[in-house]
Amino acid sequence: MLKKITLVGTAGFIAFLMSGIIFADMSQSSGAYGEGNIGWGRVAEEPAGSTKTENTGLGLNMSIGYKFNPTIAVEAGIYRYPTEDFGNAEGSSNYAGVAAIKGAIPFDNGFEAFAKVGGAIVSHNLKGKNGGNPAGAGNYTGGAILLGAGLGYAFTPNWEGTVQGNVLASADDNIPTMQMLTIGLTYFF
Repeated sequence: MLKKITLVGTAGFIAFLMSGIIFADMSQSSGAYGEGNIGWGRVAEEPAGSTKTENTGLGLNMSIGYKFNPTIAVEAGIYRYPTEDFGNAEGSSNYAGVAAIKGAIPFDNGFEAFAKVGGAIVSHNLKGKNGGNPAGAGNYTGGAILLGAGLGYAFTPNWEGTVQGNVLASADDNIPTMQMLTIGLTYFF
């Protein structure tokens, strides 16, 4: 019995090693890419006197980038965070233009773990509705820092699926912290 377990274990281990060899060249090691993501977004804001109802919803991101080698890339993109409904106020135009550096740790089986850090220009509009006039109402544009992390899996040499999260944080009190958790696809040209 022990001999069969050893034989099956050894065969499984060899198959596991071979799968790493098969997928090792799946993801592109360098080149230009486009990325699209969709998922959950949150804007961390609650105006004084609001009758808060919702500040989460659909988050979207589209980016283009260039991968210099398997571990370093740069990318630029547009991030759209959800519109907020506070009953007597609304937070809208929650957009960010981002430029980031992406560092990755590639694994031999088609997976990679990555992190992003960069700067952003953020747009945010807080306005009254239903007769409301929230404190701090206005259109705001300012700088922020983007931090993100995720996992990718190369299905083919040109296509990669991703799961990632990010947070935008600004020193400007009029621009709330924004977060996103998404799934997406990356295409290498």
